[in-house]
Parts: sequence; C-alpha cells; structure tokens
Amino acid sequence: MRFEWKKYKLTSLLIAVCVVVYIITVVTFGRETMSASQAIQAGGFNPLLIQYNHEYWRFITANFIHFGILHLLVNCYSLYNVGSFMERTFKPKDYAFILLISGIFTNVLPYIMYFLFGIGTFSVGGGISGVIFGLLGAMCVIAYRYKGVYYHIYRQLLPNILLMFGISILLPNISLWGHLGGFIGGILATWIVSYFIDKKKNQPLYN
Repeated sequence: MRFEWKKYKLTSLLIAVCVVVYIITVVTFGRETMSASQAIQAGGFNPLLIQYNHEYWRFITANFIHFGILHLLVNCYSLYNVGSFMERTFKPKDYAFILLISGIFTNVLPYIMYFLFGIGTFSVGGGISGVIFGLLGAMCVIAYRYKGVYYHIYRQLLPNILLMFGISILLPNISLWGHLGGFIGGILATWIVSYFIDKKKNQPLYN
C-alpha cells in the first residue's frame, strides 16, 4: 500500500506525533517497552491522577503514548487505513473536531467508570486506538445518515468492528472502556458535524 502523507495531512500529523513520542520514550527510558510507571511519566492516563492531582491534560496526552513497537505499528497502520478515508470524507476542521472528541472520550469514559464504580483504579492507559474506534463510530453515523457508498463500506467494516470489540473484551491488557469511549465520542462528534452541515444546506460530505 502506498502511503500518501501529503494528501492526508491531519492523519499523517497524528501518526508523526505518535512516532516522535515513542522515540522520545525509548530514548528517555532506554527500552522499547514501557512499564506502567514510565507510561505515567510519559503522559499516560490514570484516573487517580485526574481526580486528586487534576492532571486533566492526560485526557489528551495519553492518546499519543505507546507501550511497545508492535503497539505503535498496529495502531499507526490502522489509523492510516481508516483515517485516510475519513479525512477525504470530511472538511479539515470537521475531521479535526471528530479526532479531538474521540481522543478525549477515549479517556473520559474510563474515568467515569472509575468514578462511578471504581473500575480501573490502578490502570494506566495509552495509545491512539480509541481515536481509531472514534473514526469507526463516525463511519457508522455517515452510513446511517447518508447511505450510498458509506453504507456499503460500513457493511464491509462491521465484522471488523465487532471483532475489535470482541478482542477488547477478551484481552485483559486492552481497555474496553477506552475503545468504547472513543467509539461513542466519534459518533457524537460526527452527529454534531453532520447536523450543522445539513442545517447549512451544503453538500453533506466531500464524496
């Protein structure tokens, strides 16, 4: 597959940030795989630090850290595949809004689950996969609202979406609530974007 970085600037920027942050963590900690304490130092998400230290920036920074090279490669490859299509679909500011809300919700939902039920008290989260789930949520919305080619692609992706959620449930080291949070964030953000686009009576999407 040919990577067209210049064509998909926001997606490429996200990937570049993830790669740069990973390189910095490897240089800083001297190892390819981070421990939980090192991930905290690098900006990872932990609900206790949000509640008691008010380190709200972790809602954002946690999206850019990765615990190992495989974690990084899988996420960046998936982000490029999904993100390149979605960036071609939306205007830059709308796509950026979807990315931002997906990233925030990736860590907001786990925090809510901790605050309400004490889930994940000592967990440390990180990775761009929640944003990827947010883009999949965005796909669900445009498939529902605009049908056509989007619905066709959605039907092709649906088994993969279900598989990814299944893996999130079965593997203990993967944050189900983080993935679900990103997915919900992507749905909400895309619903808002599509509502205002339709209200202005513009063409709903690029394609």
